[in-house]
Amino acid sequence: MLNDILPVFAQMVVLFLILILGYIGGKTKVLTIADNKPLSKMVNCITNPCSVLHSALCVERALENGEVLKLIGELIDALTAKGEEYSEAIMPGYTHLQRAQPITFKAHLTAYTEMLTRDLGRIEDARKRMNSSPLGSGALAGTTYPLDREYVAELLGMNGVSNNSLDGVSDRDYALELLSVLSIIMVHLSRFSEEIISWCSWEFKFIELDDAYATGSSIMPQKKNPDITELIRGKTGRVYGDLMTLLTMMKGLSLAYNKDMQEDKEAIFDAIDTVKLCLITFIPMIETMKVLPENMRNAAAKGFINATDCADYLVKKGMPFRDAYKITGTLVHTCIEKNLTLETLPLEDYKALCDVFDEDVYDAINRNSDQFYGKTTYLNDDGEVEEESLMDSDIEAEAEESEEISKEEYQDDNEGKEVNTLVVKALRDELKKKEYQRDYLRFRYRGEVCDGVPMAEIN
Repeated sequence: MLNDILPVFAQMVVLFLILILGYIGGKTKVLTIADNKPLSKMVNCITNPCSVLHSALCVERALENGEVLKLIGELIDALTAKGEEYSEAIMPGYTHLQRAQPITFKAHLTAYTEMLTRDLGRIEDARKRMNSSPLGSGALAGTTYPLDREYVAELLGMNGVSNNSLDGVSDRDYALELLSVLSIIMVHLSRFSEEIISWCSWEFKFIELDDAYATGSSIMPQKKNPDITELIRGKTGRVYGDLMTLLTMMKGLSLAYNKDMQEDKEAIFDAIDTVKLCLITFIPMIETMKVLPENMRNAAAKGFINATDCADYLVKKGMPFRDAYKITGTLVHTCIEKNLTLETLPLEDYKALCDVFDEDVYDAINRNSDQFYGKTTYLNDDGEVEEESLMDSDIEAEAEESEEISKEEYQDDNEGKEVNTLVVKALRDELKKKEYQRDYLRFRYRGEVCDGVPMAEIN
């Protein structure tokens, strides 16, 4: 429908210009027919809705001024806030859908914020390759009209111009890449939806969804079905189908333009609309989700998921891991026979298998949440064992601390000169070169403020 309106709209504008400018106004028609790549500036709507006349509406329709990016950022914020609220909630971590090791609920949610942050990066990468102007490509062999392609691209806020006229009119890589990114976003939403569906069941009962995001059964009054997550999981296949539509369409096309390519718009718009719909419903669902930490903790106490901690305890005492593994497995078997857990198994049973065990074994297998299962150990330069946090909040705190130190060093070197906008930008650029790239990518789309300076100005 949109593509049927655009040519009519373009003709109306040309007629209007002819009435105002006369013969010169008719020349504007060259600019409306010379470029047959209406989606080529699709990425431009991420930050700049300006585009060539006949592609402007397509661009605006496609991403609507960065709404997809904004929604992903809001979902990251919702997950981060929920994780902070239940940062001390212990839950079982799973491999092969079996209880493996204890983790925190915050750690689980942070895994998804990492995935979504990479999605933001993929869109940014796609934008760099997408944001080029094909103006002047003509039908396929260029044009004899005197066009200043670079100047027009600059006015439109584009990165440059296409290098080959055949590629300029027949390339649809930008649409395929964007659809690939959207498909990956749906992978992440679908995986999380599957976990929420499981967590809502009585077999887990880790969370409860708000009534607005669940429905009852027509004949079973006790049911509360997580319909929203099931629909999101189902719509993932729809976005995959849009990607496969374009891949199949392009696979047999010779250069240059073919009418088949007009099918790209229906697929790309459908995928964008579907992703937006899923994100719009996912964010408030997470914000209103009720977490049941007691049920999580009870589940974490079962299944011997602290067995690895027991084995690590022996390793830290100097025992080879394969021996510690075997001893711990025997202890688990003993607990099963006596209907006990590793926490309640008497120390005599521990010592009966290995004299290395002592009272401190219970501290090792009863770790509190403030000893969070999100750290890794490493050897420092002195050969000593140290722990490093893998949590975003700790990394962000370290980034903020480093920035404050950098500000103090700047003031020391410049006789207490005030840290202004340019200095903040320089400090941020320096930190970007270090270990905090993923945080800054996320901050960029949150619109946060640093020292009273909007992040948009800093970036």
